[in-house]
Amino acid sequence: MDEESRTEVISLHLDLPDLPEEWIAYLVIRNAQYLQPADADRIAARVRLFPTDYFRNRCLLKLAAYLPAGEIEALFKRFMEDFNTLEPSSKLIHNLYHFGAALKTLEKSDVISMALEKIACLDDSESELYNQEKYSEMSFIVPLLAEADKARAIGIAETVKGGYKRNLIARLQAHFSRSKGFCGFRGALICY
Repeated sequence: MDEESRTEVISLHLDLPDLPEEWIAYLVIRNAQYLQPADADRIAARVRLFPTDYFRNRCLLKLAAYLPAGEIEALFKRFMEDFNTLEPSSKLIHNLYHFGAALKTLEKSDVISMALEKIACLDDSESELYNQEKYSEMSFIVPLLAEADKARAIGIAETVKGGYKRNLIARLQAHFSRSKGFCGFRGALICY
């Protein structure tokens, strides 16, 4: 899409007052790299008004290149206040990953440690067997774990229900038994 068409699409989205924040978030997350500075400023102004932190944080992090200096750091400070006081949730953990990717001052090991702490506190007691947040979050984080995280990760895996527990423990054991620098390769069938 050419620059003029993108600007027109963005204007159409921003001029609709009752457009759900999820739709604007999708627009930002998928197209932030194509935005012109003026369009990014308009979208950022709208995103700052989002009622939910999850989409606001994700979108502002995507628009970081267009934001004033210090805004992401202030956003992270507010996020960490919430992170330390709110009940654990997948959305909170997911935002942590995005901050970890956007802020170069955050150490990977610190992000992993904070994520494991929150994952351990997730309550799946009311969840259906196939809808366990701990399993989902651990499945995402397994490839990022270091040897220092092994005991905590296996401890969390032990609290997962059903066959998912066995699966997660097996994945953790496979992850920790691989040599450093191992990159698993899985072939895929290609049909023409």
